[in-house]
Amino acid sequence: MDKKFIRFILVAAMLLLTRTGWAFNFYAINSGDTIYYNITSNTIPYTVEVTWGTSINNNNYTGSVVIPSSVSYNGRMYNVTSIGNNAFSNCATLTAITIPNSVTSIDFYAFYYCTGLTSVTIPSSVTRIGMNAFAGCTSLMTINIANGNNHFVSNNGILFNYAQDTLIAYPAGKIGGYTIPSTVTNIGSAAFSGCSGLTSVTIPNSVTSIGSHAFYYDTSLTTVVMGNSVKSIGDCAFEFCQRITAIIFPDSVTSIGEEAFHACTRLDSIIIPNSVISIGNSAFSSCFSLTSINIPNKVTSIENGTFSNCRNLTNIVIPDSVTNIGSSSFFNCVGLTSITIPKLVTSVGQRAFYGCTGITSITFRSPNATIGTDAFTGISSSVPIHTPCGRSAWYINKLPSFTNFIEDIQYVYNAMSQDTIKGLVMTITAPTCNNNYVWTVRATPNNGYTFSHWSDGDSNAYRTITVIQDTTLVAYFNAVQPWYNFSIMSEDTTKGTVQIFTIPTQANPQATIGAFPNAGYNFSHWSDGNTQNPRTLTVTHDTALVAYFTSSTSQWYNFVLVSEDVNKGTVQILAQPSQSNPLATFVALPNTDYTFSRWSDGNTQNPRSITVTQDTVIIAFFTSNQGISEAEDEEDVVLQPLNGQIVIDGLVAEHVFVADVVGRMVYNATITGRTTISVHNSGVYFVKVGTRPARKVVVVK
Repeated sequence: MDKKFIRFILVAAMLLLTRTGWAFNFYAINSGDTIYYNITSNTIPYTVEVTWGTSINNNNYTGSVVIPSSVSYNGRMYNVTSIGNNAFSNCATLTAITIPNSVTSIDFYAFYYCTGLTSVTIPSSVTRIGMNAFAGCTSLMTINIANGNNHFVSNNGILFNYAQDTLIAYPAGKIGGYTIPSTVTNIGSAAFSGCSGLTSVTIPNSVTSIGSHAFYYDTSLTTVVMGNSVKSIGDCAFEFCQRITAIIFPDSVTSIGEEAFHACTRLDSIIIPNSVISIGNSAFSSCFSLTSINIPNKVTSIENGTFSNCRNLTNIVIPDSVTNIGSSSFFNCVGLTSITIPKLVTSVGQRAFYGCTGITSITFRSPNATIGTDAFTGISSSVPIHTPCGRSAWYINKLPSFTNFIEDIQYVYNAMSQDTIKGLVMTITAPTCNNNYVWTVRATPNNGYTFSHWSDGDSNAYRTITVIQDTTLVAYFNAVQPWYNFSIMSEDTTKGTVQIFTIPTQANPQATIGAFPNAGYNFSHWSDGNTQNPRTLTVTHDTALVAYFTSSTSQWYNFVLVSEDVNKGTVQILAQPSQSNPLATFVALPNTDYTFSRWSDGNTQNPRSITVTQDTVIIAFFTSNQGISEAEDEEDVVLQPLNGQIVIDGLVAEHVFVADVVGRMVYNATITGRTTISVHNSGVYFVKVGTRPARKVVVVK
């Protein structure tokens, strides 16, 4: 049971016993049940609340209990208007409860751990329900709301306020995962408290706050997906959720409450965003599996007990924003090996690092932090304690049991090269307390380069400075002379891309490059003929290289087969040519009353095979078995095929030229009257008479 609640119960019980000697003013029997009451008003209208009997932990309500709307006592009739704090708490054998319409309030822990209760109906008169009213009711599946209640709503047995923007109570008997509706902006205090069957919860982006004790003691909860609008996580929100292993907070979170994750013993991974400003007392205490944690740089205080008993915590960085380290904040963190107290810290609380037996080094960057009692008890007295220059006496006085004090310059200093290919940087003399913080550095250029300047503008390659604050210096270098231009490109970025892995320089003229073919392509070669990929070359002049790619698909050259006229005949590819087998086999199929004549390249084989060495288009031609001319007779010239010959009639001393379909001359003469011209083969012929347009004749032999 929550220790805060225990304190509350003890105080309340003492007050009641002092006042009455019992937890109740009187009791009365209703339908065979003895019900206990406290008087809440002795003036008209007289009112009472239902309360517990002689002991909260041995409450004697059992079975199905019906609460009356009114009760008579000492000659007065009292209206029953509320169910008091813990009224039915721990009534394990209570199986049903009937609440009258006279009740307007159900107080804190009213049905706490009524493990036999499976459902409850709240009447329309109720306007207030206290925190943890149904917590620990491990058999409770539904919380129903009577019609007419304009303060609460039940959705799938889950209790919400009327606007459904606050989730008030989730029945503890439900098992499995749950996704909170997107109407909810607030998860109420203790809303999921004691839900031992809840395994996962998804918190939508609409939620901005998680109330205190919201998921308290949910022992089966393993997964929490937190939406990106949560700002505050209340006290004890996930306390004793012993199966959660990781938590990722959204950047919206600004505060984490007291004991929010206390005793989440399997929690081993936490990422706290920089948006967090405050982390409450004991927020992560007794997280035994936690190995490391980041404290955001907006946090100014490590509160009491925040990381106490995190015994596997090995690494902690306290940001410079922190001014206070609270009592027992790292109590018994036996895995810590070193600790640095930032320079703004003014106090380290009592027992702050008590029992941190693994610590081998302590560094105080603060010049005058006060040290609480037993703050470092349990740590070996011989571990080195580093203090700022001139401040060891302060800490010798504060930590008299320690024997090894070392004064160090407390500023961070670092010197680096802009590019180690161009030049190097070396510390000649490091700053110390004894040399008045003097720091001597030297920048040395590599071959082909000269020193240019430091990042603070100083142009002396060898320089001495006094370190009075955190300092970082960067050395910049210039090339002695311009280097060669070097570039690579792809012939076509739809086929592939290129990348320079190592850029050539004067100091190191070797370039390493690579070509990356896209899907359906292979790298072929570079523009200089080289086929290595990746490739390393030495650049000795201006160089531009192009990467070429080839198709890796089964189709090689384009190969197209068509019919001159599908009314005369069709075509079919019997074997499609490919890169691995460029042989194409195909056939022409004449329709009825037609005969295959030839292919467009003059070949008359059918079927036919060819080797494809380039993009190829072939047309099949067909001739009519009826010998019909496609030419139209003119008034003075008759042109027609007859018996495998071409007949021309009606000419008067006119020139006639006849050619076959590929342009070879068949006849060339000046004729008069009727002439018959013989041809060697069936096929298409073109006849030009005088200056008339050429006409086509199809001859069948």
